[in-house]
Amino acid sequence: MKKRRLGLEDWQVFILSSIFGWVDRKTGIRKYREAFILCPRGNGKSPLAAIVALWMTFFDGEPGAEVYCGANTEKQAWEAFRPARAMVEQEPALGGVGIVAAAKSIFKEATRSRFQPVIGKPGDGASVYCGILDEWHEADDAVLYDCFKTRANKRKNSLIFIISTAGVTNNGPCYAKQLDVEQILDGQARKRAQ
Repeated sequence: MKKRRLGLEDWQVFILSSIFGWVDRKTGIRKYREAFILCPRGNGKSPLAAIVALWMTFFDGEPGAEVYCGANTEKQAWEAFRPARAMVEQEPALGGVGIVAAAKSIFKEATRSRFQPVIGKPGDGASVYCGILDEWHEADDAVLYDCFKTRANKRKNSLIFIISTAGVTNNGPCYAKQLDVEQILDGQARKRAQ
């Protein structure tokens, strides 16, 4: 059976280009350290999160990168990890550069970098380089987001990557973040109109 490569849709390319393409030439620091993406079910959110996780863990140039995909439930925490592990297992070139896909972690010993699913919040001492919140509309509170955000402040080019469907509730941390983002966008739109 012939292997099929993962192809990105235009909207996915736009998201990745926006996050990783805006970089200060002098400092090398990305313009955006947080991404909030809402999209309908069945559009490949988890594989997109897996691509971001693998990039941030192994290809962004951060030694000892700690990347976590967090959720309130174990099932949800594995949604971005599973496709990332499948990508590593199915692409021999990744193994050729020392990336190992284990049962509960994807890591590279030479750089001490790792990607792991986490339920609740990462343990004390974690220095989050990328925190992924997949299907965040299911979260009851913002504890995991706050934990990722606080621990990501230790690294100058860290990223909080939130990707979710909108859900059906108008309370909770995802909806609150959506309102914050809408206010930011509304303010930007008003500034341009003036």
